[in-house]
Amino acid sequence: MHRSAIGAIGIDVPGGDIDRASEFWGAALGRATRTGITHGEYRVIDGAFGGLTVFLQSVGDDQPRVHLDVHTDDLDAEVSRLVGLGATELGRHGGWVVLEDPTGLVFCVVPVRADDPLLDGAEQFGD
Repeated sequence: MHRSAIGAIGIDVPGGDIDRASEFWGAALGRATRTGITHGEYRVIDGAFGGLTVFLQSVGDDQPRVHLDVHTDDLDAEVSRLVGLGATELGRHGGWVVLEDPTGLVFCVVPVRADDPLLDGAEQFGD
C-alpha cells in the first residue's frame, strides 16, 4: 500500500520570463517569492495554499502551463499505477518523475517521506 496526494501547483514559465512571472504571481497572490533551492530557474511563492505549495519554474522553450505535483510515499508504485491508468512517462529528474496524462497534460510524481503531514488522510493505493 502506498499513499498519494496533490502536493504542489507548478507554474511553468518559458526561459527568459521567470523574473517577470515571479513578480506577477507574487503580487497577484499577495505573497513574497523566493528562489528555490533545487535546480535551475525556480521560485517558490511563500506560504501554503490550503496545504499546497505554489512554485514557478523555467521550462526553457516549452509553452507556459500549470502542472500538478503528486506527492507519494512510494514513487515507483505510484508511477506504475498512473502509467497503468494511461499516463506516459516522459523522464526522471532529480528524484521525481515527469508524466503526461492521456490528454497531454504534463505533471510530476514527487517522493516524500511516509510521515509527511501532507499524506495524512491521503488516498491509499495497492494491495
